Amino acid sequence: MLGVLFLQEMEQEQLDEQLMAPAAVPSTRVAQPAAAEKLPSAPTGRATAARPKAKTQEEIEYDELEALQAEMAL
Repeated sequence: MLGVLFLQEMEQEQLDEQLMAPAAVPSTRVAQPAAAEKLPSAPTGRATAARPKAKTQEEIEYDELEALQAEMAL
């Protein structure tokens, strides 16, 4: 039993050493598809206007109230 615990501790130490060791950094550039080269490296800000802002519950209720008032005015 003591031998198994000692073996587990040794294996854990080896695993810890492997995990703490710095990873190798690739020295060559990875080829990227042509489409990826056309994308901007940072956001351009143009896509923010594409999606309209969602209405809050209060705005929805106000719109419904206005519609009812207009209907009653007829």
